[in-house]
Amino acid sequence: MERVHCLLEGVLVFCAYPEVSDAKLFPTFARTRPSNTQISRSVSSLLLSFGWMKVSFLYSTYPDSSFKEVSRTIVSALDDAGIQIKYLGTWSYIYHHGYGENPFNKLVEQSYQESRSEYFQP
Repeated sequence: MERVHCLLEGVLVFCAYPEVSDAKLFPTFARTRPSNTQISRSVSSLLLSFGWMKVSFLYSTYPDSSFKEVSRTIVSALDDAGIQIKYLGTWSYIYHHGYGENPFNKLVEQSYQESRSEYFQP
């Protein structure tokens, strides 16, 4: 039982720090979520596969979340891939659908003109 407990201590939910990926320094560490770099490269790759070179990007700045750091990495990866962010929007509180103010209505209202594709402009 003690061995199982030690192994479980090595599993950190949502650990995003790339330093812990070094198996020599952290032999019992198991990542339950991809690193920020892996997430960012996946987002860039997906957008490029669809030919999307201009996007709007929305993320939470809630103080107790890790989304701000992930979003910085995504913004950097999009820039490196040549993908232009036409609109960058944030909201600062936890949102649970149906239990509070929906931040997306305001963000869509603020961003839709900048975010529209030139193919759909009147």
